[in-house]
Amino acid sequence: MTLQQTDEDILNSASILLEMKGVVTISYLAKEHIILHEWFEYNPEEGDEHVFEALDIIFKTMKDYQCAKVMVQVNHVKGAFSPDVLDYIKTVQFPRLLSETPLRYIATVVSEEHYEEVNSSLWKDQLLENKALIMTDVLSLSEGQKWLSQFS
Repeated sequence: MTLQQTDEDILNSASILLEMKGVVTISYLAKEHIILHEWFEYNPEEGDEHVFEALDIIFKTMKDYQCAKVMVQVNHVKGAFSPDVLDYIKTVQFPRLLSETPLRYIATVVSEEHYEEVNSSLWKDQLLENKALIMTDVLSLSEGQKWLSQFS
C-alpha cells in the first residue's frame, strides 16, 4: 500500500525547471510525468510581458517533456490576468498546447473559496464526451496528483 504524499513532499520531489520570481514556478514531477506550474501573481508590476514569457515557457516545456498531465497551482495567486493575456490563452496558448503536445489532463489546485463542488465531477462528463481536455479543480497538490494518477 502506497502512502499518499503531502503537498510538501510533492514540492520537495519536483525538479524546478524555471522560477520567475513572484510570478510562476515551473517544475517537473519525473516519477508521475507531470508538469506543475505554481502561479503567484497574474498581473505583475512589470506588466504582461512576464506572463506572456511564462506561458511561452510552459508551452515549450510541455512540448519538450511530452506530458499529458499538468497540475496548475493557483490557490495563493494574486490578481487576475489582463484581457490581453486571457485572449492569448484562448486564441494561442490552448490551441497550440492541444495541437503540438499530448496534453490531456489538467488538475487545478484552487483555494477553498473558489472551489465549486460541481467541477470535481465535471471531468467524468468530459471524459465520457471524449473532450480534448479533461479538467478538474482540487484543493491540494496531493489530491491533484491522486486524480491524475488514474490516467495512464
